[in-house]
Amino acid sequence: MIINRHLNGIKKHLISIHNMFIHQMEKVNLIQLIKGECLRGMNDYQQALEWYQKALDINPQYVYSLNGKGECLRGMNDYQQALEWYQKALDINPQYVYSLNGKGKFNSINQR
Repeated sequence: MIINRHLNGIKKHLISIHNMFIHQMEKVNLIQLIKGECLRGMNDYQQALEWYQKALDINPQYVYSLNGKGECLRGMNDYQQALEWYQKALDINPQYVYSLNGKGKFNSINQR
């Protein structure tokens, strides 16, 4: 009897965790992010920017998409705008390595 109550409590907890996970996944539409990544990989920066923005419309604090926009802008040689997008990602996650790397590339280009 005590074991059954304990198992029911665990089950309710797992369902609660599952519901939170589903809720978080709905906030970030990974399809938009992946499409942006693919387009950026093909150097179609303008289209990629649009898809990253669609992901950001769902969750404006999604550092992957913020950084992706920075990468596109860097690829388009718009270094100042790229730096702003890297910084937006770093404002949310100061240790986000990809944005730190992007800023580092900007600094090395800027020092030439």
